[in-house]
Order: sequence, then structure tokens, then C-alpha cells
Amino acid sequence: MAKKLNYNFIRQLIARNLERLALILENSKTCSDVGPLRSAASKCKNDPSKSDKWEYEINRLILAVDKPKHVIPRSILDVKLTLDLSLMGTCTAYNDICHKNDTHDAFKELTMDLMIQGTDTKNTYRCTWHLDRHITTATSNASPDAHPHYHFQYGGKRMREVVNTGDTLLLDPPRIAHPPLDAILAIDFALSNYKPSARRVLINDSEYVALLRDAQKIFWRPYASIAASKWGTKIDTELKPEMIWPQLCAG
Repeated sequence: MAKKLNYNFIRQLIARNLERLALILENSKTCSDVGPLRSAASKCKNDPSKSDKWEYEINRLILAVDKPKHVIPRSILDVKLTLDLSLMGTCTAYNDICHKNDTHDAFKELTMDLMIQGTDTKNTYRCTWHLDRHITTATSNASPDAHPHYHFQYGGKRMREVVNTGDTLLLDPPRIAHPPLDAILAIDFALSNYKPSARRVLINDSEYVALLRDAQKIFWRPYASIAASKWGTKIDTELKPEMIWPQLCAG
């Protein structure tokens, strides 16, 4: 008889990685307030549920970022990034990916918002990106536009809050296929794009690199393997290559 998986152990393992990341960001002065990360870790490991799920939320983690070289308006003096992340997966899938190299879809739910705010002496300006997991229903795939299973999209709900748009044209932007992001990968994504100076320091930290490699193996390897199976060995999984890249030709 197979030994029953210890769900609490998996949740505590995920929470411990969040706590390790918080300490790294705090010690490196990359983030002045890692409270949202520690709250996420607490929620994950203290889940009273006896179910198979693990989940956490990061609410308004703020990173001071480098002023972009090409920014409009040019009067911008200060830039900051706010990250919000909510995700949920199953302990069974997480364990199987770690120990059996299975190609499960690591998440059941995932939404992330990156909001970049720039200020000058008069105003605050906003740029937002949204990443989410496509909610598949019986009718969801009937949409005429491409809808990758995991996708980035410029804008999202935080951009809709902007009232003064000037000469900007805002419409539904294309959904850009992208591998999923947990907290570790999301923060690394934000730093690599908006604070590369801090990321160059962190990438020389062996513990940060270990966290990054583990997260990439768990969340990116299955995604990449499923995509590559379009032209190689077929994989028996619910997530198909055409769901990751809707533009792929059938057959």
C-alpha cells in the first residue's frame, strides 16, 4: 500500500522557500519591506485544511527599481514597482514534479499584477502588466482571439483605473504566451527587467540561485517539456502544446 503524501510537509517546504527568499531580499536591501512575503509564507504553512491544495497570496510587495533609459514622459524622477500574486496548486502535483519528473500543470489558479509607477514633480504615471492562467470551461475556447494557457498581457484591471490617458490608445492587447511564475520566479522576472543592478548582485548569491533553479525545475520544466512534445515524444497530460501556444498548427 502506497504511503499517503504528507500535505503539510509540502506546504511547509513551499513556505520555507518564501521565508528564505524574504531573508535574501532583506539582507541585500533589494526590498525594504518583505512583510508581504512573510505573510504569504505564514498563510501557506498554517493552512488548517487537510486537503491536497497549497496556496498563498502576496499583496503589494514594493520594489524600488532603476529608472528606465527610455521613459515617457521624460520628466520622471522616481520609479517603483508593486507586485501582487495569488496562486494555488496541489501538493500531489508538486511532489510528483519534484520526485517523479512528471509533467503536471503545476497550478490550478494563478494571477499576477505588476504595476510600475513613475512620478515627477507634478504627477504619478502608471504602467501595468497582468499574468494569469486561462480558466478553461466548456465555452472558454470559443473566443476568436488567441488565449494561451499562461499569458502576459499589458494593462489589466489596474490600468483600467487610470483616468487621464493623454494621447495613449488603450485596447485589448494581445496575450503573450509565457511560462508560469511563482513568487520566486515573479520577483526574479521583475528584477531582471526593472532592477537589473540588484539582480546582478543576487545572481552571485548561491542560495538565491538554488531557489531559482528549483523553482525553474518545478514550474518551467513541465511547461517546456509539454511545448516541445509538439515535435517530439508525446506526453500524456491534460495540458497540450496547442493550449500553451494557440498559434500552433493542429496535427
